[in-house]
Amino acid sequence: MGKRELVLIAGFVFLGIVVYWFTAAPANDDDGGLSLRRIARNIRAEVSGTRASRPVTASARTSWSPGMTAVELEDFRGTLVVKGQTHGELGAELSGEAFGLDETEATAAAKDIRVALEPHEDAIRLVLHVPPQMLGGRRPDLTLTVDMPAGMHLRLSDVEGNLDVRQIASVTFDDVSAQIHIVDVAGQVSGKIERNSVDISRVGVVDLVTSRGELIVSDVNGSVDVRQDRGSISLSRVKGPVTIDADRTDIEIDGTLAPLVVEARRGKLTVHRAEAPVTIDAENLGVRVTLARAVPLNVTTSDGRLDITLPPHDGVLVDATVSDGELLVPDALRVDVSDDTQHARGPIGGGGAPLVVTNRNGTIIIRQIPQG
Repeated sequence: MGKRELVLIAGFVFLGIVVYWFTAAPANDDDGGLSLRRIARNIRAEVSGTRASRPVTASARTSWSPGMTAVELEDFRGTLVVKGQTHGELGAELSGEAFGLDETEATAAAKDIRVALEPHEDAIRLVLHVPPQMLGGRRPDLTLTVDMPAGMHLRLSDVEGNLDVRQIASVTFDDVSAQIHIVDVAGQVSGKIERNSVDISRVGVVDLVTSRGELIVSDVNGSVDVRQDRGSISLSRVKGPVTIDADRTDIEIDGTLAPLVVEARRGKLTVHRAEAPVTIDAENLGVRVTLARAVPLNVTTSDGRLDITLPPHDGVLVDATVSDGELLVPDALRVDVSDDTQHARGPIGGGGAPLVVTNRNGTIIIRQIPQG
């Protein structure tokens, strides 16, 4: 037998081994070691994708005990629904679909997904066992429904997906990226959220760091403190003080009942019906403020347009300065010009709350609504 025949035989043997590993039923390789079968399966997953699915059902329950103040969940991907209850039990129901290259693999994956409730210091931890996602495979599609005592706190860390939280004491986020709906939380909503769409209503206090998303907040009994990088913020019916530090963000605030402080760069800021002192420090930001009544207004901005609408019945004392720009004020005021600076100072409507505004490389427009 010549060398060429030996090479051909070896080639056919190797081809047969490859075909066997690609077509053989999946073996139990939970040991995590490296195997040709796992490599072949992963390549098949990359090429053909998952072809089978099986339903997932798992649950756990435990009783609340004194000293347990919080529920914790870490590293979850999917839909999370949390609701507070008046009874003293805590329950978790897990449902969804698990996927595999074939029915055998999908069934095994579904059976291997579990949920448990484990005490840890002052908290009860929601622990999920989800098999590692194979190369090219599809992550399980999971929904976790949690019933917890209404007086407990919720802590979420490294969570992605969709969140619905309601009727609990408070909630804290740490590195959460999700579509979030929060309603009827008596205490504080706080933490860090990224790549988000967040809708919060009927809560006690809001203290958030957010980025690259949309934040809608309404009906807050206490204060709102937001630090945001890119995106949009909408606030309405906030009873407490509001503090915002934002960059590349469009901000809209409807009705202020307590002091408002905004520091912002790049974007837009609109304040409707301000009824409490307003302080704004802005750069390259379009600013529009409408006063519902005469309240102190202090604005320092540059490279943008500042548009102020005065209340129809209250007087203010204006001190407005523009450098390298344009100043437009009601006829009751005179604009003095010196080099590149325009300045107007004096009472409107008999005087009253101070209105001190400064703009560099921009425009200030002060409007007065005629009394009806």
